[in-house]
Amino acid sequence: MKKNKSKLGGVGVVGAFCLIVLVSFGIWWKQYWSIYRVNYSWSWQYGYQQAVNYVKEYYGKYDKVIFTKRYGEPHEFILFHWPWQPSYYQNDPNKDWDYHTHWYWVDGFDKFLFWNNWEIKEKLKVKSDAEKVLLVTSPGNYVEGGRVVKEINFLHGETAFEIVSYEK
Repeated sequence: MKKNKSKLGGVGVVGAFCLIVLVSFGIWWKQYWSIYRVNYSWSWQYGYQQAVNYVKEYYGKYDKVIFTKRYGEPHEFILFHWPWQPSYYQNDPNKDWDYHTHWYWVDGFDKFLFWNNWEIKEKLKVKSDAEKVLLVTSPGNYVEGGRVVKEINFLHGETAFEIVSYEK
């Protein structure tokens, strides 16, 4: 008995499979670049690079620079995007950190302070009026007396950070 073989010998099936894979990849790639990275830029801590660049430009004008911890560990973004000299950070006498709950928590170094989002308003109330403070915080999370000098948005347009200046 003779078997009937496809004239294409399976090439058509493999070709169709490859075509489906390529089309699926193309659709995924388009969605990734046009939808995912825009709508979910917050999950990749988008905005820190822009915030650090702004702070770096005006760093010498302020006595303290305060960052919210709302979106992650801000000291990592300063160290990376500045870039900060590792030996300066490691030997900084102003470095304030501790180890608890299986994590190294950095609350400050140099003239940077890192506060939890819910602490910012209360702690800012007790800051000295003589100090010039630059605050990098989530939208609307600051006390009176400050002036918003820069707004940084996520890629979909929602505000990520407000940079607020306190100076007399």
